Amino acid sequence: MGSTRTSILEILRNANSSVSVLRSSRIGGIDAETRDLALLTALSLSCAGVAWILGYVILGSIFFALGVVAALGLAKNHWL
Repeated sequence: MGSTRTSILEILRNANSSVSVLRSSRIGGIDAETRDLALLTALSLSCAGVAWILGYVILGSIFFALGVVAALGLAKNHWL
């Protein structure tokens, strides 16, 4: 039973180290945070455009503001 506990603990340690490696890894030259901010920017600005086309001005403005904040975060991470 002691060996089973040891092996489970080793599996958990290895899984934890694998997750931290994946979080800090660069995929295609872009780190995960930059990729996520770029996707959030594109998605929120697209939603803003669709909302404005459908006549939902307030909802479109909220999505536009979210897109601007994401774009500023992207610019901050990229140039600083």
